[in-house]
Amino acid sequence: MPSLGALDDVNVRPSRAWNLNISQADHSLGLHAPDNHHLPGMKHSRMISIINCHAEGEVGDVVVGGIMDVPSAKTINGICVSTVLLECGMLEMKEPVTKFKLDTAAGVVDVAAKCSGGKCKSVGFENIPSFVDTMGLEVDALGIPRKVKVDIAWGSMWFAIVDAASVGVPLEKDNAMELVEMGEKIKKAVKRTYTPVHPENHGLKGVSIISLTGPLREEDLEGGGRCKTATNAVVVGPGRLDRCPTGTGTSARMALLHAKEQLRKGETFTHQTVLGTEFVCRIQKDGVAVGRKDAVISYVEGRAWIYGHQLVLLDPEDPFQTGYRVGDQ
Repeated sequence: MPSLGALDDVNVRPSRAWNLNISQADHSLGLHAPDNHHLPGMKHSRMISIINCHAEGEVGDVVVGGIMDVPSAKTINGICVSTVLLECGMLEMKEPVTKFKLDTAAGVVDVAAKCSGGKCKSVGFENIPSFVDTMGLEVDALGIPRKVKVDIAWGSMWFAIVDAASVGVPLEKDNAMELVEMGEKIKKAVKRTYTPVHPENHGLKGVSIISLTGPLREEDLEGGGRCKTATNAVVVGPGRLDRCPTGTGTSARMALLHAKEQLRKGETFTHQTVLGTEFVCRIQKDGVAVGRKDAVISYVEGRAWIYGHQLVLLDPEDPFQTGYRVGDQ
């Protein structure tokens, strides 16, 4: 795994890097973007260029022209953005590892991308400090005959972590609907029972995501050695399973495993989904203080694939330029 030592003098700000000249992005992809003169009969006052990309199955489309909005600070966003920057030639690719800084909504993060043959093979970076808030909280969830034990941890979001076996739902993709329904019930029960509050930012409060987890096990690594592995199913709103292992949830899970003395600093931890997608991770630092909480800093590595490119146009005569809502939604 790449080391985050001295980084190259590169600092990428998404709000600028994404708003590139459209022809530059399209030239890097070997595509030719139409403009006002190449769209017969179509007038438009604004054009947005989007490169479609997914990280371990979770879609994270990257806007590369026409908008200045800064995206949310999800792990898949960072993996997708980094892959697009490198594979589309917006940032110079250096093999075997390209290192740079990425300015995200959560702050500047150090990125290390493994590259080979002009492809970005994986993207890894450190998360902000993660920690456990409470363990063994018991809640009464509607339709579940017994109390459910949950552990609550912070990993850039508040997660309620539940042993899937304790609620009788196997972690298999064919059980996706049942996992979602169970997760939504538990989330409502947790919200009724307890509200965690971040010790350094009291505005960050309340569990928003449920992670149903499988047991920790040991497996062989390619090339030798052993790693610790676990499967999870993360239930996100409005009621679906996350397709990737969820970097923020992985960080929360590693903080919990560390607190239970099941994962040490530097040990390789592979977090998988019911689809078999995975992040390869480790605890980079421990003993980090967040208020009175003992926190860890995790390192998460995953891969993204570019699968498309599209243009979104705004016609000045369109009566619904800003969208619309109707009463049946």
